[in-house]
Amino acid sequence: MRTYLRCWPMLIFLATTAVPNVSAGGEASWPDLISPPAHTGGGENDAAVLVGIEDYWRLSDIPGAGANVDAWYLFLIRTLGVPATRIALLGDDATADDMRNAAERAVAQVQRGGTLWFVFVGHGAASVDGGDGVLIGVDAQPKADSVYARSLRQSDLLGVLEEGPQARTVVVLDACFSGRGANGEYLVDGLQAFVPHHSAHVAADVAVLAA
Repeated sequence: MRTYLRCWPMLIFLATTAVPNVSAGGEASWPDLISPPAHTGGGENDAAVLVGIEDYWRLSDIPGAGANVDAWYLFLIRTLGVPATRIALLGDDATADDMRNAAERAVAQVQRGGTLWFVFVGHGAASVDGGDGVLIGVDAQPKADSVYARSLRQSDLLGVLEEGPQARTVVVLDACFSGRGANGEYLVDGLQAFVPHHSAHVAADVAVLAA
């Protein structure tokens, strides 16, 4: 899977998750989504939200974010057979409200027994209290107050996604919750420092893997 990962990407899996392919030698490997694997099906009951913010209005850009979610889209459509009508593709106009509304629609669309997908490629930061992570919307201004006001809290997102009838929920957050950009510099002055325990609000049945 080619992901253009930055900083500390977060992969969050709720309930039972899909596993990577296993080679003949026993080594796990993720598929290269730039060239989608052959059609396998199995996604007919799925729904997905794919967010890739490459061109933030006032914050630094994230090269490759658009290509990343486009690759996810092709994987879900061509390989898994997820209906296009159940995939929300959000780009350089994705606000926090847009992400939450898309998640709520996906919860209403996903079918029993299916998988609910949420993929975010964009800027992240620690919440103002340091106890959670936030997904920064495209319209955030270069001020700490604006970043907090125009972001979606990780715990709020997971709370929405847990309401669906799906058998599995997969959340992939390619975001740096230290509040830094790809160059290692802080996005704006005055952001809460990165706290390793920002996943404290995640439910007990959620496994969080972080670098």
